[in-house]
Amino acid sequence: MKNYILFIFTMLLATNSKEVTAQNYVDKKYYLVDSLELSNLSESDRLLVDSCLKIYHAAKHDTTKVNAINTIVENSWDINLWPKYNSWVYKFTNNTLSDYPISPEGHKEKTNSVKFTLHKYLAHALYNFGYFYDTQGDALLAIECYHKSLKAYEEIDYKKGMADSYINIGYIHEKQGDIPIAIKYYHENLKLREKIGDKLEIANAYHIIGYINENQGDIPLALEYYHKSLQLREKIGDKQGMAQSYNNIGMVNKSQGDISLALEYYHKSLKIAEEIGEKQGIAASHNNIGMIYKDQGDIPLALEYYHKSLKAYEEIDHKKGMANSYHNIGLIHHDQENIPHALEYYHESLKIKESPLKKYSTYCLLIN
Repeated sequence: MKNYILFIFTMLLATNSKEVTAQNYVDKKYYLVDSLELSNLSESDRLLVDSCLKIYHAAKHDTTKVNAINTIVENSWDINLWPKYNSWVYKFTNNTLSDYPISPEGHKEKTNSVKFTLHKYLAHALYNFGYFYDTQGDALLAIECYHKSLKAYEEIDYKKGMADSYINIGYIHEKQGDIPIAIKYYHENLKLREKIGDKLEIANAYHIIGYINENQGDIPLALEYYHKSLQLREKIGDKQGMAQSYNNIGMVNKSQGDISLALEYYHKSLKIAEEIGEKQGIAASHNNIGMIYKDQGDIPLALEYYHKSLKAYEEIDHKKGMANSYHNIGLIHHDQENIPHALEYYHESLKIKESPLKKYSTYCLLIN
């Protein structure tokens, strides 16, 4: 499923690629999907497709075939590519499952193993449909697909998949402002993570619940869950998670007026982010520290940290962060009545915000 790389494939260099048709579309018999133009793919995605298809066409077992195609789905972010192969995975598993009826006792274990694997891929495909529709802004279809995914996972008692579905159903309800329902699903996710015993995911579940409570203004409960998450992340050595927890706890303390404690947590977050080279975390911490110094009237330090934040965001081409940093620097110059400099940074921020988003064609995904 998107955001969860489930299978790692050794990529084989493709020795031959099928020629495209006169309409620039590839041969469906080989490539399995309609309306695919290789010339529009990145070099890495073309290599990915060719490598996986080579494995697919050499495979003798259904599970190997679907695994090969699902690798395209999981490793490509091109919305004109992976949804096509995700539709193929859904149709293939849906059709193929009927070929595995209940077997005589001697073959039951093997058949059940194959059915479980195919059923899991079917549930993953439904989950990915949910992700696709969410990115397209269709919350109703996204929730419908996530619920279908959840049901499919429940049928094979695949708890990790169920938990993933709970998170995303909760997230969509949260975006729609239905907070009680969102919290309900987030707690269902937590229960399953605790049953699985995955400490990293338990810590993440604590963090999610802390975040939604913070947004609802329940600061004591938010801090309780943030600290639970931090303690578990410290225990398992999840440094990226620790940096995130320190940052969020710092933000809560700042909102409560405890500036010295907020600054302490922001610096802890920055230190860890620098240790692991996590640029986005570095940029966010620099920005947050800069905001505190601005509020305290220490303009030179505020500018220093805002520029550090901008540099880190530029290094990873994080457009939203860059725009925010330019705006913050502009605000300081504005407050200092340095209007030419303020306008310079405001214009840079506006230029990024107004840059056109890449347009993608919507691929029709049909679910029976």
